[in-house]
Amino acid sequence: MDIADSTINRLIQHPYNEAICRYILANKPSAHSDLTEELDKISATLPAHKNYCPNPASYAYVILVTNSDKIFAAACGMSTLLFNLPAEEFAQACTDGGESFADLPDEWVGFRAFRVDRSLTANRKSLRHWCQIAFVKASQDGNDDEKSVIGKENGV
Repeated sequence: MDIADSTINRLIQHPYNEAICRYILANKPSAHSDLTEELDKISATLPAHKNYCPNPASYAYVILVTNSDKIFAAACGMSTLLFNLPAEEFAQACTDGGESFADLPDEWVGFRAFRVDRSLTANRKSLRHWCQIAFVKASQDGNDDEKSVIGKENGV
């Protein structure tokens, strides 16, 4: 088992992360560097959080986690950003271009980071909004003062 699987296997211990961790372990998704850069841009104004990529050189997925290791966002593939949203936000997220993501429960909503029907600025504003909502949900769903499992060995 490599360090990436080791980290995900520790993160899966938190019930909040179970679905996304199982997806990652089963699919080993990649993420285009433009997509991970976009995720960095839209999350830049969030309070304390971490990003984790098991292998940036091989364009592996990226996840965003709270300080207590609750995963609230992920970058997968060429253009998909995933956000763990409250159930009451699902309909509005879909109206704004979000979609259910096939292998994850409905609280994980996928958005295309790059759209031809919307300017980059407008889309980035929308994505920043959904990222913020996902962060708030994760921060409110329990104690965010727990010791982190993502840290020194991962360079995060």
